[in-house]
Amino acid sequence: MGTVLEVTGVSKQYRNGRGIKDLHLSLEQGNVMGLIGPNGAGKTTLMKCITGLVQPSGGRIIIFGREIGHDYKEAIRPVGVYIGMGTMYPHLSPYQNLKMALRFYPELGDSRIDEVLEQVGLLQFKRDIVSSFSLGMNQRLGLAAALLSKPSLVILDEPANGLDIDGMLLFRKIVEQLSAEGVTFLISSHLTGELERICSHFSILIGGELKFTGPTESLGKGKSIEDHYVERLGGNFYAPSNNDQYDE
Repeated sequence: MGTVLEVTGVSKQYRNGRGIKDLHLSLEQGNVMGLIGPNGAGKTTLMKCITGLVQPSGGRIIIFGREIGHDYKEAIRPVGVYIGMGTMYPHLSPYQNLKMALRFYPELGDSRIDEVLEQVGLLQFKRDIVSSFSLGMNQRLGLAAALLSKPSLVILDEPANGLDIDGMLLFRKIVEQLSAEGVTFLISSHLTGELERICSHFSILIGGELKFTGPTESLGKGKSIEDHYVERLGGNFYAPSNNDQYDE
């Protein structure tokens, strides 16, 4: 196993001084890292910095040995990403949306679209219009898009929102299978119980600062991630952060 992602001293400051501050994070191959924190803590900002959707104010991000600031196209190539709703064309079908994305991966044939739609349980809906989808179906489609290129690092922002129990079980199965094959995941979520089931590690982000990172097994017998958050940090998942007006 080797290091997949290195985040070193990364900051992103908005005009009023809020954002993320001097973050350090490292993921090894096959890790499933859960990223938790209150609304506005900086989770989405961090993910956008890692994927190059937002330019950091400082620091370095290295993916598989390539720094995104110097070699962005090659660094991001093995990364699958789903950050938030609205990334699909609602007037198109799942097949058409994924077909457009497939243009960036000419080594993969059209059969890959059916494969990934079947993987997330949407194959029978591949010709339906995305605007007719429920929130849960849109989340499944977002996961399909993230997995389309057979990535080695998958970054998912609140992927379990809107999933019913069948969708949650399927999501868990996909993460467990792929991580066993060496795929690395960074997943943000407020569903701490679900993260405990699938994550090998977790990090706590509060007010733009990384307060804790470590293996899930370090929780101790009978302790949950939420217990750890409250007892060690005095946190409150339901209290908005000062960063709320910007991002998660």
